[in-house]
Amino acid sequence: MILDTSKLDSVQLRCQVCIVGSGAAGITLALELGNQKLDVVLVTGGGYEQSDSNRRLHEGSADPQGSHEPLEQYRHRAFGGATKRWGGRLVPFDAIDMEHRPFMPLSGWPIPYPEVADRYPRAMTVCETVPDEFRQSSDSLRFDLPDTFGDGVIETTTRERWSMPTDFGVRYREPLAGSNHVRVLIDYHAVDLRLSEERDRLDSIPLISRKGRPLQVFADVFILATGGIENARLLLASRSQIAAGVGNQYDMVGRCYMSHISGSYGFVRLKSAKRQKPSFYRLAKDPQGVYSRRRFRLSDGAQRDLKVANVIGFPMRPEISDPRHGDAVLSFLYLREILSRNHRGGPPSWKMLARHGSNFVFNSPLAWISVAKQLWLRSRRPRLPFILPYNSQAQDALYFQAEHAPNPDSRLLLGSEVDEFGMPRIQARVRFSEIDRLTVTEFYRQLDRGLRTAELGFLEYGEAGLEEYLERITSRFDSFSHHLGTTRMSANPRSGVVDPDCKVHSIGNLYVSGGSVFPTSGHANPTLTILALALRLADDLISQFRQPIAVTTGTSFLPERHVAGSIASNS
Repeated sequence: MILDTSKLDSVQLRCQVCIVGSGAAGITLALELGNQKLDVVLVTGGGYEQSDSNRRLHEGSADPQGSHEPLEQYRHRAFGGATKRWGGRLVPFDAIDMEHRPFMPLSGWPIPYPEVADRYPRAMTVCETVPDEFRQSSDSLRFDLPDTFGDGVIETTTRERWSMPTDFGVRYREPLAGSNHVRVLIDYHAVDLRLSEERDRLDSIPLISRKGRPLQVFADVFILATGGIENARLLLASRSQIAAGVGNQYDMVGRCYMSHISGSYGFVRLKSAKRQKPSFYRLAKDPQGVYSRRRFRLSDGAQRDLKVANVIGFPMRPEISDPRHGDAVLSFLYLREILSRNHRGGPPSWKMLARHGSNFVFNSPLAWISVAKQLWLRSRRPRLPFILPYNSQAQDALYFQAEHAPNPDSRLLLGSEVDEFGMPRIQARVRFSEIDRLTVTEFYRQLDRGLRTAELGFLEYGEAGLEEYLERITSRFDSFSHHLGTTRMSANPRSGVVDPDCKVHSIGNLYVSGGSVFPTSGHANPTLTILALALRLADDLISQFRQPIAVTTGTSFLPERHVAGSIASNS
């Protein structure tokens, strides 16, 4: 139910599970636990849509200045979280992403790969996508590339898929509003974590709202699901009882901040005997209407031999800011972008604007039809993932997305400024390692070599230019909303924040859900794995609540009928 706090008899709420955060992870957890009749309070951290005042709560800084996109740019403080504006891309982690790799310090997940992978089908269902395989052989496609080339160094069978994309705040608002077991607090914000006297358990969370009176939530179990930046911020900022912050006894909260290193550089030229472009140049659509696309990927064996991280690539539209592409649709996209609030670059010159305008107006009068059609497809469900060039002869850039290796010096810290609720703002210090650069340069080198050797085509690029490009995009980094690793999972509390069950090492009843628990980033967009881990956590908690336990320590704040299922004493 959506709770009307004006009708509450008390400023204290009591429940079995309190979830802070209403993005993909938080809503999924609330649905799973509520469906099993657990008593849940869901704290949204925003309204149904993001207000300017809530958006400002996410503001922060970067060190050095300009080295990270504005911290409020991609995050969405509203019911539904980042799913209110995500692209819907669903990509699984590969098994190698969770392995210990001797050439990558701090690599390795403390849980087996199947515990995550086996939940991918359920996660896809949550995203309104029919579960399906993420590999596709070229045998089923005409005029296509082989499954591997370059002596097995490059694979072409992996693919990514898209959801509608699902806005969790819209799709699951009605089920949550109609639930007798989930109470939703709209536009309430967590500002502290209050520990027990022994400081080994979380006692309660105080909440603030601009529209209602302050509340305090007591629970047997608490879950932070506020995103990769806010999870770390709330732990670090809760200093009233522990100076270093909750769960930060080994100074690991906020460290190993990761994302992905991505961009477009150079051009890919593929040959085709039939003069038809391979599937890499188009989006496929299955009978259920789900879009998908194949990619180039550096094989597991090549990663180990070359001692590099995971990376993929595919032909993509060229940089829209460069008018030399001569494409009317791409120039339209650029002109639209520079008028948006998210444009980060400086104002373009009048000469550049004139060239883009010329592309759009004169290069093809039929481009207007293409723009209109694609914008219409972008408004449909499932949505067209992105707008494609109009000119079929336009150059095809190579887009890459590479793993960002864990690095303790890449971190989030509390800054000196505070928001309107008195919460310290975050300062981001994103850093990179030599393996990050080497991964991308080796991928280009191996892909070009493999294409040429197999007489499939070639890459048009320069190694010196690629190095300069990598320096530019890492010095002025854009995470594209992938904020990972800041409360990383580890078996040893000295190298992480949460244990293999996603429970904070030093706190018996506090869990964390989201990309912040990832020990490594892989190349994959994180949402699918975030959901799989949320489902795993829900399964574990449901199992524990079902076990009859004699309460011998701690205090249960639940009605008597719930005590037998409480896990308050089992931590």
